[in-house]
Amino acid sequence: MGGRSDLAFVGFVAFVGRGLSARVETWRAGQEDALRSDTGWLTLVGLAWLEEGENRIAMPAGAPDFGIFERRGRKVTLRPADGGPSREMAPDTTGHPTVVSRDGFSVLIIQRGERVGVRVRNKNARARRDFPGMRWFPVREELRIVARWEPYDPPNILQIANAPGDVTTEKSPGRAVFQFDGKECSLEPVESGRERFFIFRDETAGRETYGGGRESGVASVE
Repeated sequence: MGGRSDLAFVGFVAFVGRGLSARVETWRAGQEDALRSDTGWLTLVGLAWLEEGENRIAMPAGAPDFGIFERRGRKVTLRPADGGPSREMAPDTTGHPTVVSRDGFSVLIIQRGERVGVRVRNKNARARRDFPGMRWFPVREELRIVARWEPYDPPNILQIANAPGDVTTEKSPGRAVFQFDGKECSLEPVESGRERFFIFRDETAGRETYGGGRESGVASVE
């Protein structure tokens, strides 16, 4: 990586080049499709954090009894309620979690820091069925930001708080420096595989936008 490169980011995801409004609208349509999918957030109906040993979790109304979840450290085994064979459940952090489905409901294991939990989904959830669609701010092309990339050597260490309240240690490979409203600003991304994400909050968080903040994914930095 050279000492400088230019990148552009807006809203949740980076777009480089012309036709910004069209690109944003395409991305927004994809976001709505993802929300409405069988694994979208609108199907989420339950989350239970597991204690060490045997756990029988309280399921949402109408959900079947999946059985007993036995946690040993980070390992979770499901003993089905119907007496079927036990099975070890791979967590979401593997990239290929074990999903067990019954009667429109499904369960899978998530790991967040030291915590291990069961996430419950319902394909027929009311939130999915009655979802009216997203409401978006209008696209303002004049707010497309071009930033100067300044790499770190070595990477900077950041403490990032996630939605459940855990704090994780992440590496930042550099910072994006830009001018906004006559002031010099900068944002530091974290890396996830070959992608980089700027995580930030502003004065709209919790009122006009999501309270947990927002993230902007950089498509490429050369």
